[in-house]
Amino acid sequence: MRDEPPGHRTTARILVRGVNWLGDAVMTTPALQRLREQYPKAHIALLSPRKLTDIWRHLPCLDEVLTLHPGQSPWSVGWQLRAVNFDTAVLFPNSPRAALETWFAGIPRRIGYAQRWRNWCLTQVVAPRSSRKVMRKRSPREIQELIKGSQSALPACQRRLKPDEATSHQTNEYLHLTAQLGASPAPTRPFLTVQPDEVRAVASKFGLDDPAMASKPILALNPGAEYGPAKRWPVANFIAAAAEVQKRRDCVLLILGAQSDIPFANEIHSRVLVSKVAIRSQPGPM
Repeated sequence: MRDEPPGHRTTARILVRGVNWLGDAVMTTPALQRLREQYPKAHIALLSPRKLTDIWRHLPCLDEVLTLHPGQSPWSVGWQLRAVNFDTAVLFPNSPRAALETWFAGIPRRIGYAQRWRNWCLTQVVAPRSSRKVMRKRSPREIQELIKGSQSALPACQRRLKPDEATSHQTNEYLHLTAQLGASPAPTRPFLTVQPDEVRAVASKFGLDDPAMASKPILALNPGAEYGPAKRWPVANFIAAAAEVQKRRDCVLLILGAQSDIPFANEIHSRVLVSKVAIRSQPGPM
């Protein structure tokens, strides 16, 4: 009897080692979707840091979410994974640690990008894509100069990506990895999934179930960033964007973020109110 095609194997058990940051996590969703399309009957699990597990709970392309706890050693993670008996692992992070985890787990096939100190842990070492662009960390002075210079630049809505910019996007890095298993590398939009009860809970928390608010569209602003100005849009830009949206269409504005984002949220809140833009603000822990 001939074996089933790989994309239709019911016995395939695939582990995806997830990334460690929220923005990066969202950019992996196209690759997860393509992997599910290629393996509709396989068991696909994602190993995720605990702080990100909630965003994966209802993603339709995953069968299981495994938790990586703070302080957990690679050996401990490997021992945890051994009991689940995966046959393939795809490593989205480029760290030696991610490779060690799956090596300790004894997963037969381990796929990841070539990186120093970890190639020996992989069974399939993937060369970097030719269109990949390596980002250089800028100094605070360079960042401030770029922010000042951007004030006279075209609005983001008028910019168009050049062909090389489109193919160098980070989503393509993850798509290229899952393509090693036969999945399509064609880009698709990142996405997240929420449940009706989650929507109702947020509506109640912010008073959006009030009839006066229920009919209005919602614009949510998240002004925070883990590493400060290097990855944070200037506060003045958030204020300008909120004012422009409100001018074009009456809507409810929400300011979201973690405890550390409260100063930025308060600044936006006060200055947008001066601009006569209605806003509902409730910054706090994620």
